[in-house]
Amino acid sequence: MKKKFLSVLLSVSMLMTMGGVSALAATGIAAKEETATEKNLLRMWYDEPASASGLTGNDLWEQMTLPIGNSFMGANVYGEIVNERLTFNQKTMWNGGPSSKRPNYNGGNKDGMVERYQNIVNNFLAGNDATASEQCGGLTGEGEAQGYGVYQSWGDLYLDYKDLANVTETEDYERNLDLTTGIANVDFVAANTEYHREYFVSYPDNVLAM
Repeated sequence: MKKKFLSVLLSVSMLMTMGGVSALAATGIAAKEETATEKNLLRMWYDEPASASGLTGNDLWEQMTLPIGNSFMGANVYGEIVNERLTFNQKTMWNGGPSSKRPNYNGGNKDGMVERYQNIVNNFLAGNDATASEQCGGLTGEGEAQGYGVYQSWGDLYLDYKDLANVTETEDYERNLDLTTGIANVDFVAANTEYHREYFVSYPDNVLAM
């Protein structure tokens, strides 16, 4: 029962967060396997930059990047070597909200939210997982009338490392995200030099740091 209730909460929360975070479960495409002594079930790690996956556009940043954030500001780390890239957003970049077209705006919620939610819970409890999951998609208001809205991408940060411009080969590449610390790391060796980069978003300082 607890398991199914958590499934409801997870489905709902995924509707309200940026796509990069919900892509965590899908990033096993290029994930490395850890040995028993190294295993950390809350750490994701890979042996190549996101761009090496061959994916492009939304598929690339949603499935292959490392998401970091502090609940109102977030970024996705690509882990590139010479030309690093971070896609970022902030909670005020949102396409919903009150407007002259929505004189009765109520947070983007549909009427009968309690009944809708209870129906989803009942379907999960009854084992109708497919139906319940589909209903989760319609839990919040959709369209111009309700104006619930979704996050919008604010932009991209690009960092070009001139000292690595001529690097064609690297060794011991690894990028990872430890969910216990919220810190993403990129490590590699190039031209006999070890490089280590850390990325995180601080909640108390409201800053994205690298």
